[in-house]
Amino acid sequence: MAPKGGPRKSSAAPTAPGSGGAATPAGGPSSGVSRASAVAPGSDPGGAGPRKSNGNLGASLQRNLSFINCSIDQIRTAIDQEDPDCDFNTHFWNTLLAGETAREFRVLQNRTLGWWVKLYNKWQGLGKWDPSKVPRRVNAHQLQELTCIPMSRCLELIKLFDLPGYNRVNNEKSATAYDKVKVSMPELLTAGVLLSKLVFTRPKLRFVFGLADLDDSKSFDEKEFAGVITYFTRGLAAAFGVSNDESIMPKAEAIRVVSQRLYARISDLAIQRLRELHSKGSEGTRAAVVAAIKAKQANLGLASPQKGAGVVEAPRQLLPFSILQEWCFRVFRDPLALPYALVIERFCPRQQGDDDPEKYVEEASKFCLSHKAPVDAPPETESAGDGSMLTRPEAITARLLFQFCVSEGSFRMTYEEIKNGIGQDIDFGFWKRLSIAMEKMSDDRSRGIKAEVFSFLRKLSPSAQAKHLRMFDGWFQKYDAFVEQQQEVASSEQALQQFQSNCSLPVLSTGEIMKLEFEFCAMDKQNSGYITLDDMTFGLGISRDVVMSTFDKYDLSDDGLIDRDEFLLMMCPDGYRMPDTNGEGRDVLGAILGAHARALKKQLSSDKASFDTKGCVSQMEMISEMPESLRPEVDDATWGAWNKVFDDLDTDNDGVVTVPELRSSRLLTFDICDFLGSHVDGSSENGFSRRAYLNALLQATGQRRSGFF
Repeated sequence: MAPKGGPRKSSAAPTAPGSGGAATPAGGPSSGVSRASAVAPGSDPGGAGPRKSNGNLGASLQRNLSFINCSIDQIRTAIDQEDPDCDFNTHFWNTLLAGETAREFRVLQNRTLGWWVKLYNKWQGLGKWDPSKVPRRVNAHQLQELTCIPMSRCLELIKLFDLPGYNRVNNEKSATAYDKVKVSMPELLTAGVLLSKLVFTRPKLRFVFGLADLDDSKSFDEKEFAGVITYFTRGLAAAFGVSNDESIMPKAEAIRVVSQRLYARISDLAIQRLRELHSKGSEGTRAAVVAAIKAKQANLGLASPQKGAGVVEAPRQLLPFSILQEWCFRVFRDPLALPYALVIERFCPRQQGDDDPEKYVEEASKFCLSHKAPVDAPPETESAGDGSMLTRPEAITARLLFQFCVSEGSFRMTYEEIKNGIGQDIDFGFWKRLSIAMEKMSDDRSRGIKAEVFSFLRKLSPSAQAKHLRMFDGWFQKYDAFVEQQQEVASSEQALQQFQSNCSLPVLSTGEIMKLEFEFCAMDKQNSGYITLDDMTFGLGISRDVVMSTFDKYDLSDDGLIDRDEFLLMMCPDGYRMPDTNGEGRDVLGAILGAHARALKKQLSSDKASFDTKGCVSQMEMISEMPESLRPEVDDATWGAWNKVFDDLDTDNDGVVTVPELRSSRLLTFDICDFLGSHVDGSSENGFSRRAYLNALLQATGQRRSGFF
C-alpha cells in the first residue's frame, strides 16, 4: 500500500491508496491547510509548511490507536506478511487512523444521514436524475446552493477539495473565478458520510457504495469498485488536509492499481468462502453454492451492451454489496481490509452490533441510494446522538417499571413507590420522561385500552420506529438470557475443572492393565476381539441389569458388543486414568476447553456491562480488541499437527468428530466428551467439523491462518 520508509527496490511492486510514490523534498509545496498533529513526516499541523524532522513518528506508529488495541506498525507488518508486493503507506494511514480532520472540514463533520441524503438529492437533481448529466464537480455557487452554508465556509471546503480553484478565487476575486471552482461531489459526500459519528455503519456503507453504483444494481464491476476506492482515498485525504501533499497523497495510477488488486482479491476470498459453505451446507445449499462458484469462475454477470455491429463486450464480473460489506466488517479476516475497515470503525457510533437499529430492518426496506429517483431522507431520530431514543439500561428499567405497574394495577405511582417496587434508583431526567409516559398509560387504561409494553415504549420514545422496537425486544431477550448464560459459564468452568483434575490423576499401571486384558480374554472365549452382554454377565458374576447399564454406556460403537479398548475404559478404577495414546490430542482439546470457558465468562461480563444501570463503563465505551487479522500466523508445522489430531479422532473419515469417536479416543472423560461435542461447533450438538475445530484452536491460541475464514 505504500513504501515503508521509501520506495522498494523493485519497480514492479504496485503501490496503493496511500502510496505516494516519491517523497516531496523538505522544501516542497504546502497546501496551507490545517492538519492533524499525527499527520505525516515533514508536515506542519498549522499548515505553515513542512517540518525538518519527525523524530516522534516512529513512537506514534508503535502506539496503540485510540479506539482499538493495535498499532499502525502491527497493521503494516500483517499486510506485508500477507502480501509482500502490496506496499503500505505508513504516513497516509497514520493520518487517517491517528490524525484529526482539517479545521476547514468541520463545518460538514457529524451531519446526520438525513442531511446528507437531502444534499445528494439536490445534487442529482442538477442532472435531472440522469447519471450522464449529473455534474461530478460543482463550482462555488453550486456548492453553496447545495449545502446551504455561508460562502465563507464554502471557500474553506474549496481550499480542501480544490486548492487551485481556491487560490484563483483569492487572487482574482471575480465571478469567473467562483465559476471555475471544481469540487468533486462524490469525494466530498464520501468523506462527509464516512466521518460522521451520527451515521451507523451499515447505512454509511450503503451510502458510500451507492455513490459509485450508477446502475442501482447493488453490485460493482471493477470500474465501479475503483470509483469507491478513489472517492474514499481522495475524499478523506482532502478532509484531513493532505490531498496536496505529494509525500502523502497517492497518485491516480497507484489508486487504479490497488483498486484492481483489491477487487481481484475480494472476489477470490468470496469464492473461498463459498467453497467453505459448500463443504458444510445442506444438499440444497450445496447446489446453490456450486452454481454460484461456476458462475463466478465463468466470469458471468450482467452482460454489457452490444458495441458495434455484431461485437459484444465481455460480460461484467460483479461483486455484490453484501460481499464488500463483509470485507469491510472484517468477516474475511483479511489484513488488507484492515486500514479501510478501521477508518470506517473509527468514525462510527461506538455501539455493539445489536445496538444498531439498521440490523432490525428487512432487507427490502433498508436505506440505499438511487441514481434514478429521489431518495427518501431517513428520519433524524436514527442518529446515534438522539436523546429521545432509549438506551439499553433505560429500556430494561422501563420494562421493569411497566411490569411492576401492571402487577400493581396502576400507573399512577410516585417516584418512591416505583423505586421501592423495582429496587433501583432512576435518574431524575429519565424519571420525568417515565412519569409522562405513565400518565398517558393511565389515560389509555381509563378508556379500556389494554396495557402493552411496546405501547409504553412508544410513549417514552415517540420517534421510535418498528426497527427500534425490534431492537428493544432483542435487548430484552438478551437480558432474559442472563440466567441461561450463567449456567453455561458454570458448566464450562466445571468441565474445565474436571479436565484439569483428570489430567492430574495417576495413570493406571501396566500391570493393572494386563490384569484387565487377561479378564477380557477370559470372557472372549471365541477369541473374536469383543464380548457380549451375556459374556460379561457370566464372566463378572453380577446381575444382567447391572451389567446392562454399564454395557450401554461404554458400547461406543453402538453395535451391541464391547471390544478390548471399550472394556479397559469401563473397568478403569476411580482415581486413575488410562494412558494417553495421543498426548498432543489431549493438550489440543484441553486448550479448546479452556478457551471456551474464558470466552463465555468474558461474554457474560460484557453483556452485563452493556445493561449496567449504575453508570459503570459499558462495552460501548471500551477499546475494541485487536483484530483477528493482526494475530500472528500459525506455522505450518502446528497447523499440520492440529489437522493430524483431527484425523486421528475422525476414525470414519467423514469430516466430523462425533461424541462416540471422542469417547473412544480415551483422551477425556465421557462428560467432557459430551460437553465438547455440543459446544465446539455451533451447528451441531453431537460433534464438530474440522473447520469448527480449527477455528476453535485459532481462537484458543490467538493465531490466524491466511485464507481460513
